[in-house]
Amino acid sequence: MGERVARYYDANTWRFLLVGPGRSARTIHRELWGPGVSSRAEAAEYVHHLIAAEIERAELGRSFRLVDLGCGVGGTVLRLAELWPEARLVGVTISARQVEHARRLAETLEVGERCSFALGDFQTADVGSGFDVAVAIESFVHAAAPDRFFEAAFRALRGGGRLIVVDDFLVRPTSDLDVGPRRLVDDFRSGWRIPSLCTRQECRLAASAAGFRGMEDVDLTPLIRTGRPRDRVIALLAPLFRALGLAGVPFFGNMIGGDALQRGLRQGLVRYRMQVWRKPERTD
Repeated sequence: MGERVARYYDANTWRFLLVGPGRSARTIHRELWGPGVSSRAEAAEYVHHLIAAEIERAELGRSFRLVDLGCGVGGTVLRLAELWPEARLVGVTISARQVEHARRLAETLEVGERCSFALGDFQTADVGSGFDVAVAIESFVHAAAPDRFFEAAFRALRGGGRLIVVDDFLVRPTSDLDVGPRRLVDDFRSGWRIPSLCTRQECRLAASAAGFRGMEDVDLTPLIRTGRPRDRVIALLAPLFRALGLAGVPFFGNMIGGDALQRGLRQGLVRYRMQVWRKPERTD
């Protein structure tokens, strides 16, 4: 599965940056139209505002260590480095093109001494341990299985460390869905290469089994805008690509999966959430 995810992002990252606000915001994740947001660039940055607030609440000081599990083109690492000039940050991505882009950005911003980017699968890569914070924005679902993700995150954190996950979750298990909704979820999974798409309850079980304790679970779905012009265009094309069996091709799979996500959000099958977990201290 890791090779499929790598090919997906190697093939699509350029397009994510081209059609989104990524060049200015240095990010390729979901836009969130939170309070006070008035532009797409601000919407792309809003998740960083939420993560920064969680870090502040954790009272970690100025020189904490953070790892981004599935860092994309490095936007989150670089933004947090701007906010905390004394922090040390590491990003890991399975995409060679993404890690090259992230390293170039770090050099341009002259933060290479504090920000490093590694090429590898966050489930198996040796990213180090003892981190104060781990973040995963839209990367949890790419793990081979939820338990694999939480086990990797648990190894990376110190006792008392925080894990912040921002991603899509099913409202009901796939087995409980009728044929139509189940086909839609399957299109989302296969198109975007997301085998760990699951419900909140399934996620909670995997996190608890790894040793995490839940702290926060926030529904961010109301901050997402669906039905943008490009979404309407993709909605017209996706059925054709699906009928031609093109879901396995990264470019077309992205559009098939994106259309399925849009419909899943509108039908209430999928919710976009932020979850915060804590690794207990040794004395817990």
